[in-house]
Amino acid sequence: MDTKCSARSLSNKVFRCAAEVFLERMRSRFGYTKQQVRAGGYTWSFLERGNAAAPEPVVLFVHGFSSEKDSWLSVASRTLPSSRVLIPDLPGHGMTSPQSHADDYGAMAQVERLKAFVDATVAKDVPIHLVGCSMGGLISGLYAATYPDQLQSLTLICPAGISMPRRSPVLAKYEDEGINIMRAGTVDEFQDLMQYIAYRPPGYVMEKPKGMRKMMLSLMTNYRAERMPIFDKVLQDMMANQRILEENLHKIRVPTVVLWGQEDQILDVSCVEQLEGKLENAHVVVVPKCGHIVQQSYPELCAAYINQLIGETSPSTDLSFA
Repeated sequence: MDTKCSARSLSNKVFRCAAEVFLERMRSRFGYTKQQVRAGGYTWSFLERGNAAAPEPVVLFVHGFSSEKDSWLSVASRTLPSSRVLIPDLPGHGMTSPQSHADDYGAMAQVERLKAFVDATVAKDVPIHLVGCSMGGLISGLYAATYPDQLQSLTLICPAGISMPRRSPVLAKYEDEGINIMRAGTVDEFQDLMQYIAYRPPGYVMEKPKGMRKMMLSLMTNYRAERMPIFDKVLQDMMANQRILEENLHKIRVPTVVLWGQEDQILDVSCVEQLEGKLENAHVVVVPKCGHIVQQSYPELCAAYINQLIGETSPSTDLSFA
């Protein structure tokens, strides 16, 4: 057993090193560098574009559950070049350390950690445009409700923390059968996750991976499996209050764009009904033929809305969708 564990650990290190080589090329291509900063008891790993000493607005991206900072590059690379961009790995994810299943990964705990990261990387007089997806949308929304002063706009993509008038297939499977699709610690489980997370037209059949693709998926899922105790703790803590964002929507005052995939099978699009009368100064966009990962399916669309908020919102002007 020890030999198997050692072999898996070595395999995961090799996978991470190989992935970093590939990712570093992509980051460089888009003008991003990987940085570290100590804040809130963690050493944060994050991507940065732009000059920290300049007064330009900051666009801060917050990723979702079991994801990492690089997942935002396709959107972040399309944001206005005049803005500084920060994309951190949240505690419990990526290369931010330490990673302990003893930590509290609840939504408000993560908000406080994100505030510590902001205080360590952004001057207090620099406006921030906050963008979050899924779990990161929950954290971003709570951040906007809790720390509104420096915030200039908010973009939420299929955020968690809102009740579903119509249960999503993934939630139904979890509540009725006890199956957590989001864990995905094997190749087969990851294939199942992909069936739910991205939009597939009716009749579409996903091919089983083979050859090099199967090998890469195997390495990636082994890497995920090693981190599963942390991911399980994150999910457990995040699900302690599944309406926490909804309960705080009325506190959000900044101009907000909400993007939701019409075919989202993780967090059902019926969640947008819960925004009515609770989230002021917001523009809600339901994206057709799109699942949960709007930012990866339609990066140009996401960037266009973010850039609109950056361009039309500043400390001296107000953007209203009313």
